[in-house]
Amino acid sequence: MDIATEASRSIGLPPDRLFNFDPGDTLERITAHHGGRSWTALLASAHDAQDFNWFEPSEPEHTICCLNYSSGTTGRPKGVEVTHFSYVANGEAHLILHRLQQEAWDQPYNSRALCFLPLNHVAAQTTFIVNCPKMGVESYIMPQYNFGSMIQHIKEFQITDLMTAPPVISSLVTNSTSIGDSLASIRNVICGTAPLPPSLAQRANKLWADDRVVVRQGWGMTELTCLGTMNDPRLVGSPDSVGEAAPNSAIKLMDGSKEITDANKQGELWFSGPTLMAGYWKSPQATRDTVVDQEGTRWLKTGDIAYVDSWGPGANIYIVDRAKEILKVKGYQVSPAELEAILATHPDIIDSAVVGTILQGREVPRAYVVRRPSSNTTSHAISSWMDGKVAAYKRLHGGVVFIDIIPRTQSGKILRRLLRDRAKAESDGLMPVKAKLS
Repeated sequence: MDIATEASRSIGLPPDRLFNFDPGDTLERITAHHGGRSWTALLASAHDAQDFNWFEPSEPEHTICCLNYSSGTTGRPKGVEVTHFSYVANGEAHLILHRLQQEAWDQPYNSRALCFLPLNHVAAQTTFIVNCPKMGVESYIMPQYNFGSMIQHIKEFQITDLMTAPPVISSLVTNSTSIGDSLASIRNVICGTAPLPPSLAQRANKLWADDRVVVRQGWGMTELTCLGTMNDPRLVGSPDSVGEAAPNSAIKLMDGSKEITDANKQGELWFSGPTLMAGYWKSPQATRDTVVDQEGTRWLKTGDIAYVDSWGPGANIYIVDRAKEILKVKGYQVSPAELEAILATHPDIIDSAVVGTILQGREVPRAYVVRRPSSNTTSHAISSWMDGKVAAYKRLHGGVVFIDIIPRTQSGKILRRLLRDRAKAESDGLMPVKAKLS
């Protein structure tokens, strides 16, 4: 506040133009010492709001309200055109999920949520800027993610609802001893942005004594405004399922041009519903490649490989991997996410990512691994360990490479293109391979 006060003086800004966001006693103390006002002074009264000139689009289904960008994990990010209608539909689905969360407990509770995801990410944007205020959920926004600060805030503000990502779940499990009772207030945990290994979810569930608190996966896309599937909080569910299709939505699985009607058979997930994007900004060809109109119904080709345990109401959806990330090894399909889920069970591995690399003219899996600091295991030991857990064609014939950190987006998705570039540079001799087969 000292810096802000001095800066405002230097440009002649009066003290009452400074607004402070600190809570309670801290706010009163700072205001008394430095001047300025509480951020609540920015809020209009209900009477003043009557005079607001709200924009009401005449065609909400065709009027763009925001332009969000895809994650860009496999290529350049694309602008996603989201309409007013889709944004509201996403909020309605979230509202239903919130009601189910309340029903999962014996009596309603006052929800308090903590945001540490960047607000330019659709999950944080739709949840904390729009949906939480609509639902009356008290929200706390962190300026940036920091694990220690997150734990402190959860305990201090008695956070009940946690929206998170696999790397954060991994940190919770790794630091479970030092966390103590800091997570006691949590009642609902939703994990998204990337597949969560079932073994990691099961270990995370042990952090809470109440068996009603479990880590539930969700799945969504920027192209679907946000929410695509949801797990019913009233049910135990499967730790590796992303639940069922969101309200008013439908899914189908495709094998090329043929629809899959068998349970437990993998195919590309197609999604239809009111949250579907209008298209990609200034990219008509990309839109045509992604959105298909079949008998008046618009379907989004998600690019995700998935399967269901049954067809019909309550069917559970399981995401296998991104189609673009599936490796082709000796004619077989190999899922990096599957191998990463196995690596996550190794006691000496904190994090990992698997990509394809070319060895003697054919594609083989290579694992980039973050080793636990206290560990002296070798990449050869990890490769041998994996050999006993997977079929021969899934083995890490591309080697195991130790690195300091797995490159990820702000929301936790693995930036595989960076690792593929690194693997190519290593194969071409442009970059030394550290601890590949030691």
